Amino acid sequence: MNFSNASGETVNSPNPLLGTTELLAQLDALKSVAQDFAAREEQLSSAHRVGTAKANEAFATADHQMNSASALRQGAEVDGFAEAKTKLQAWFARRSARINRAHHRIREQLSSRISTQDEDCKTRAQQGLIAAEQNRDQSRAHANAAGENFQQRYANEAAEFQPVEKSVRSAFGGVGSFRRLLNVPAASVETSSADDGNGMLDEASRVREKIKADLVQFKKIFLPQFFRFAPLWLLTLVLLGIGLPAMVLPKLGHFIPLPVAIAALVAVVLVWLVCFLGTRSAAPLAKKIAADFLRAKQLVDTAPEQSDFWLQSEQARIENEFVETKNAVNAEWKRGTKEIAAARNRRPVEVETRVAKLEKRNENFLQSALARAQSAHDETLLLLRAEAAASLKLLADAHARNISRLETEFQNGWRELEAGWKQNALPLSEKIQVASKVAEKTFPDWPSLNPRDWQAPQSFLNAAKFARVEIETQKFFTALPKDKRLALPCPAVMSLPLLLTQPQHGSLLIETNKQGDAEALAAINNVILRLLATTPPGRVEFTIFDPVGLGQNFATLMHLADYEAGAINSRIWTQSAQFEEKLADLSEHMEKIIQMYLRNEYATIAEYNASAGSTAEKYHVLVIASFPVNFTDTAAKRLRNIAASGARCGVFTLIHWDQRNAAPSDFVPDELRKNSVCLVRGENGFEFSNWRTAGAKLIFDEPPSAEFATDFLHRVGELGRNSNRVEVPFESVAPTEMWLEETSEILRVPIGRSGATKFQNLEIGQGTRQHALIAGKTGSGKSTLFHVIITNLALRCSPEQVEFYLVDFKKGVEFKCYGSRRLPHARVVAIESDR
Repeated sequence: MNFSNASGETVNSPNPLLGTTELLAQLDALKSVAQDFAAREEQLSSAHRVGTAKANEAFATADHQMNSASALRQGAEVDGFAEAKTKLQAWFARRSARINRAHHRIREQLSSRISTQDEDCKTRAQQGLIAAEQNRDQSRAHANAAGENFQQRYANEAAEFQPVEKSVRSAFGGVGSFRRLLNVPAASVETSSADDGNGMLDEASRVREKIKADLVQFKKIFLPQFFRFAPLWLLTLVLLGIGLPAMVLPKLGHFIPLPVAIAALVAVVLVWLVCFLGTRSAAPLAKKIAADFLRAKQLVDTAPEQSDFWLQSEQARIENEFVETKNAVNAEWKRGTKEIAAARNRRPVEVETRVAKLEKRNENFLQSALARAQSAHDETLLLLRAEAAASLKLLADAHARNISRLETEFQNGWRELEAGWKQNALPLSEKIQVASKVAEKTFPDWPSLNPRDWQAPQSFLNAAKFARVEIETQKFFTALPKDKRLALPCPAVMSLPLLLTQPQHGSLLIETNKQGDAEALAAINNVILRLLATTPPGRVEFTIFDPVGLGQNFATLMHLADYEAGAINSRIWTQSAQFEEKLADLSEHMEKIIQMYLRNEYATIAEYNASAGSTAEKYHVLVIASFPVNFTDTAAKRLRNIAASGARCGVFTLIHWDQRNAAPSDFVPDELRKNSVCLVRGENGFEFSNWRTAGAKLIFDEPPSAEFATDFLHRVGELGRNSNRVEVPFESVAPTEMWLEETSEILRVPIGRSGATKFQNLEIGQGTRQHALIAGKTGSGKSTLFHVIITNLALRCSPEQVEFYLVDFKKGVEFKCYGSRRLPHARVVAIESDR
């Protein structure tokens, strides 16, 4: 919904303004929510305190029980330790007796065992010498057989290598650079002392086979094989012999033609180039074969020396091993003999020593067993204490978890409480604050406006600010949550604007007794100015009753009558008869609105105006000062009906009720109060009659100065000139297709709009409706209406259905166009006829 503020600025947003009744309801709702959350906060905190206290009490009881059980188990362990010590000492006595008996038995066995060991030592020495000699003879025989086998294999390998050597030298014979590769000294062959020569022969055999395979590839290259039969130097000499004489000795070269000589030299160059390229392509393989050849030759030549070296080394090793074994056997015999002799002197002493050690060990074992028992006892006590501590820790952990669970539940409850607070309380507070800010912007204080520059709004705002209510937060909210998380984002004192909002709560009733009349009338005057500032020009009319002040209380508004008398219903009324008449007019207007416009299509005049656009109906405001002065029973009943049903029809009341004057006998005050925003004068100022709470103070808006009000009303009057004139585009009544209407039964033509969506038709030709008379003052639009009727009928009906006889006594000013343009429907166009 678009709305305009008092300065004419259009605000394009959903209307967040709150009427007074809605604002008070929002405050009550916020107060109720705050009280509810304060109670929920206390309930949550109380439940947390009670749960924590119970958990602590249960923990203390369980802790006492665990400590008592632990003390009993530790006492039982002390008794068990004393019994174990007694058993260990009895075991020690039995073991000492067994040691003494074993001592006598071992001394007898020792002498027999030493004699047996002496005989065994001699036997082992003799057997060792015999085995060493046998092993030496066998090793020598094996070494000699290996030498003989090598000689036979070497002869075979040398014989097989000779044809390979011959083939290599033959293949390389035609190229000198390849032959020179075979004369390069070969690298020395690495040998191992463990190699008996057969390894070198194995390597030579492998390289020999590789050479054979490479020679097969080498012989496939043409030039090296060709040069074996025609060496390069020979070809060169022949060609040079042909060409040099002709080049060097020209006088002697007549027997060889010069071209032949040059061709011979060119041939030499080409031959050398071909030979160079051919030998270059074969060089890598030749180098590889030469390297393998030299290595194989070196292996074959070196193998006999390696075999001889190995045989000599092996013979020396066998002899050395025999001598070492013999010496070891003799040394072992001597050592054994010496040990046996020493054992005859030492073993008895060792037995005695061992027995002493056993006895000492037994003593130590007792002490150790006692120490272990003591340690086990101590460990058991520590374990019991640890188990007790662990149990207590488990209990403490369970207690901590329980406390944590309670705390978690408490925090979860707080989160739910906080979420509920944000979902329920904060939106209410924000809505109130936003509405307050928008209202302050929409209805600025009068001094901030310049009446001469003020622009009227183009649409209905349906609201008017008249006062504000100051709320002291601490007094208004009887119960607020204590925690900061549930704090209301409100200042200590909230100043909230109070609005009259149409149509539901657009009426105001101010009740006074002994004082407050001037304030009430000033507030009503201020509301009237606000309504003029927030309503499009000419869209609000005031009917004013002032029986006591005789019009003085609203005299400023008479400036509007200078521009449009209907703005204040001609004048301010003061007499009883006038009251009855004007109230009857308003009642009749309401009947018209309900029966003609609202019907069952629109709930309120606001909905109707939103659809009607330029044909929107005016709002009517009934202003009454010093009610019920000069009000008859009839006037009071009509006022009651207007107050009950007027809001729906756009009729609102601004009433000052002086309680010092008695109301008519049949008048029921509550019927007037329930349809208005009701204020009553109390001891400390004005307050709401049906909303009284601590911490709330109602303050009327400060009215503008008399000079400002006068300038503002003149500005409103200027902008409202001719505002009652409504122009409807002809297109809105013109037909979309021509000559479709039938006039045999009735002639019907739309001449304007009726209501929001209907046409106002001129209908003649049925019953007594055969003629129409149009009357009005100059400039009221009679001629325009004639043009609308003629044009619309000509568009809707064919010349066979409608004929025009047009008589113009204004010398053709109006109807001449229909003759000059030859309107087919016009049978007569008389512009100069005698009356």
